[in-house]
Amino acid sequence: MSKKRAKNKPGNSVGKQRQSLYAEAYTRIKEAIKQGFFLEAITIEESIITDRLEARVAWLSNQQHRNFDNLGPLAQTLKGKGKNKKIRESDPEMLDLLLPKIDKWRKQRNEALHELVKFPDDVEEKCWEDFYSKTKNVAKEGKTLSRKVSDCVKRLNKKKP
Repeated sequence: MSKKRAKNKPGNSVGKQRQSLYAEAYTRIKEAIKQGFFLEAITIEESIITDRLEARVAWLSNQQHRNFDNLGPLAQTLKGKGKNKKIRESDPEMLDLLLPKIDKWRKQRNEALHELVKFPDDVEEKCWEDFYSKTKNVAKEGKTLSRKVSDCVKRLNKKKP
């Protein structure tokens, strides 16, 4: 039994579904941080930030369907340095304030998610507890940043082109 998916077009229930998903995501982020599951929180935060940047790129390029991309390439696109150099963010809040914060957080996220057990040559000792405790800060910063990005994109995408 196969069900056809409704196209993500304005007028169907996509907006309500997205709102519900976001509410659940933020609830889970809060709970994950409270329980010490910082990597889970970081992963959800990345999903939110990426989704919002995809929405912004789609709005700037007048696309109805979004192309899924990673966080780094999306930020580069908005800086006018991506694959499609015709797309460039002009809003000062997004361009000058949020994109640098996103890039800084992205690097911290990479370290938290991808380097937990890597042992650099220039480090004599690496303690799991010390390293893992740093992920708490990344999770907390990501929670704040994801809200700021979401609010900014919501405000910007309501403006007429």
